[in-house]
Amino acid sequence: MKYILLLLLVTLSATGLAQDVTSIVLPDSTTNYLLSKDLKYVTLIKPVKKKSYSSFTIQRTIDGKSIWESTTNASGYPTHLFPTGILCAIVPNGGLKNPYRLFYRLDGTEICKYPYDICYINPRKDIIIGYRNIKAVAYKLSTGEQLWKASIPCKYPLIWRNITHLDPDHIIFTAKKTNILNLKTGEVISRDSKTEISDFRVQLVGSAMAFLTDNASAGATSLDDIQSNFLIHSNRIYHSDRNHLICLDNSLQEIWSYKFTQVKGSHANLRLVNDTLVLISDGTGRNNFGNYIKRSTPFIASFNKDTGEMINLDSIPDSPDKKIFGKNLRIATDSFYTFNSNNKLSLITPQTNEILIFDKDGNLHLINTNFRTLRQYPTLETYVKGTSWKNYFLICRYGENPDFYIIKDDKDVYEHIDKKYTEVYFNGNHLIMRSENQIDIKEFNP
Repeated sequence: MKYILLLLLVTLSATGLAQDVTSIVLPDSTTNYLLSKDLKYVTLIKPVKKKSYSSFTIQRTIDGKSIWESTTNASGYPTHLFPTGILCAIVPNGGLKNPYRLFYRLDGTEICKYPYDICYINPRKDIIIGYRNIKAVAYKLSTGEQLWKASIPCKYPLIWRNITHLDPDHIIFTAKKTNILNLKTGEVISRDSKTEISDFRVQLVGSAMAFLTDNASAGATSLDDIQSNFLIHSNRIYHSDRNHLICLDNSLQEIWSYKFTQVKGSHANLRLVNDTLVLISDGTGRNNFGNYIKRSTPFIASFNKDTGEMINLDSIPDSPDKKIFGKNLRIATDSFYTFNSNNKLSLITPQTNEILIFDKDGNLHLINTNFRTLRQYPTLETYVKGTSWKNYFLICRYGENPDFYIIKDDKDVYEHIDKKYTEVYFNGNHLIMRSENQIDIKEFNP
């Protein structure tokens, strides 16, 4: 496979600076691509005619020279491209045997086979962690050398939820318990948490699916992900499960907790509004098929972040119009921006008794606890916060009418990206911009 590589020098009127742009023109058959973090290599992926697998080519971005081309199913499907190699997923016999990963050098030399389900990858730390039979096994990504093993109970393989970095060497996540893992040593600190629950409705549906599909795992009877995000603030960790909201220190020692007695915890979002913790519980849990189904009444509650004292609690009624909002509440948890009447950028900030939710068409609604719409934001007027570099970040609108802006100092529009692009993100001080048939890599020097 070959592609055209163009090196262009363009002058940007917005900055008055000359900047290099590397343009990669994609063949029509290309379905996906991967870029290495150092931007020196690209993998172009395309389907193989009359086959159920894809071929791929690794090439240098500087001159388009091909390093390795794979046209066989045995190589697997590329999932991650690194400056030192490529990781591919293998699913033998259509999933009838255990999947595994192969790590190759860029020239196609096999370095290591990872027989475990991969649950964490960090190229900067040169680490990849696999998991099976309650054992987490860490390898050095560049060589395949085993680094450590750790016992981390987990009810379902592949499910490490809420992976959040506490610092460069530690992550916190939920498996069967809440865990803090030292990436260097494999040391684990754990404490009990209740993020799963048996559900009779799931049992009935699951048993029927097990019979129809001859798949025993389809008969499982639990909901999981009954928890909030981990909110990290001032060396404290805030988190909710099905039973309570808790505040922990960095050793998972309890500082305070609030037990739910009037409501039931569910999948939730936890945020900080000034000095007040706001917990929005959407009333759902995740079933075995990956769908979030209703298990309890949604609610919004606010707490004193220092003591855990509840300030306010309101149940959220069911949507009065399911044709507009759908069956379950779809809470917007990202940072959303819009332009006000003066064309100034504005962060949409709900108060402690307000929620942002999506309707079925993707429009945002700011509602109160009586489900009264206080303001509607059409999908073409809202942007989600994207990637960042230093004091610059992107706001992005995807879908049928993609649009991207670079924002400076959290308030000022620095540049409006050309509308021909469907994907834009920062990679260090470079902008990666994809149009229908081209990838542009532009150095960003404001």
